[in-house]
Amino acid sequence: MPRKIIVSGVGCCLVDLLFNDIDFGSEEMKPFLSVTRGDGGLTPGQLVFREEFEQFAGINFDKALKKITGNRKHDKINIGGPSVVSLINAAQLTDPAECEVRFYQQSSLVLVRNPERGTVLNEK
Repeated sequence: MPRKIIVSGVGCCLVDLLFNDIDFGSEEMKPFLSVTRGDGGLTPGQLVFREEFEQFAGINFDKALKKITGNRKHDKINIGGPSVVSLINAAQLTDPAECEVRFYQQSSLVLVRNPERGTVLNEK
């Protein structure tokens, strides 16, 4: 019997919580919108790191998220990152009997900070 091919990858993995119907012109959103490029505020289509956003907003991320979303649950969860996305594609395109795909996360911080998001990573 031929041996299985093992494809492995290491990297960080982002967990995006997606919310439909967020009004970027709303009063709830205005305090969190960027004033100048790179200031840590939110800009549609741009990446902002949590730490920079919290410094800009003056409150922690979870409190800001509740204000922006009206404390409602996210509509979808999406995972991303160059390594994990490539490995997901490889797993979808190969026969599990012939190929095993493994992902090793650089940090388990997501598992510690938010067990729900860590579970999502393990399930995906």
